[in-house]
Amino acid sequence: MFHWLEPLVQDVGYALRSFRRSPAFVLVALLSLTLGIGASSAIFSVVYGVLIAPYPYAKPGEIWAPEVRAVDGRGGHGYTLDELRTLSEIPAFSSVMATSMQPVLMTGEFSPETFNGVLLTGNAFNFLGVPPVIGRTIQPSDIGSDGEAAPVVVLSHRLWLRLFEGSPSALGRTLQLNGRPHTIIGVMPPRFGWYGNDGFWLPLSPTRTDLPFMAPIMRLNPGATKAVAEQQFSAAIKRIASEKPATFPSQGYTTRLRNYLDVTVASGEMRTSLRLLLGVGA
Repeated sequence: MFHWLEPLVQDVGYALRSFRRSPAFVLVALLSLTLGIGASSAIFSVVYGVLIAPYPYAKPGEIWAPEVRAVDGRGGHGYTLDELRTLSEIPAFSSVMATSMQPVLMTGEFSPETFNGVLLTGNAFNFLGVPPVIGRTIQPSDIGSDGEAAPVVVLSHRLWLRLFEGSPSALGRTLQLNGRPHTIIGVMPPRFGWYGNDGFWLPLSPTRTDLPFMAPIMRLNPGATKAVAEQQFSAAIKRIASEKPATFPSQGYTTRLRNYLDVTVASGEMRTSLRLLLGVGA
């Protein structure tokens, strides 16, 4: 009934006898195999995270980053909130989100610690399309009709583990940030990061004028091509530059939209090198 097992048993027995006769050879072979599997796994992890799925966001290939650069490549343009509103009115853009940062001192029940607080427009988490592990994310409703941002905070997965040991009871707790209590409303997944993955995210008030920079990104409307979007973007920047010439490079500037998948280390020679490394490792 089990005659098909006899050749397998014989092969296993022969292999075991060979192992006993040459233990050094077997040890070297097993070590080489282990190292090979480990190296291949490590290389694939890097390639997966950089080439195959560099961002955990929804449809990252449909995200575009605007670029204004001096003709000599040495300078650019930093956006204001008013300029972001101008960009959001460009017909080719379906949605525009923006990021800024500020130093945030955490005090209270935890040891004092300074973070780079990441500020996001109310639509940012919906734009990025990544659901939280627990709780909810910042929403447009967290910005009041007067432009005041609600005192809420979304934690990174790493900070959640560090401060609360991964307990769901963190929701509803408060963190003292810059002397003001902020309610924890959500926690993001381990792989999610936006301008860092070891801190937290706060809502960005559209009335603030004290922030050092605004970094916008956008998605295009269905049917809108990159060429059309770039033309409309260039026209909008030209209008802004005519109103605020001092904020633009004096020697002239160029404009373009860059696909977000190209704004990574996995572009140009790096992409080729990683593919070659994966082939060698395989």
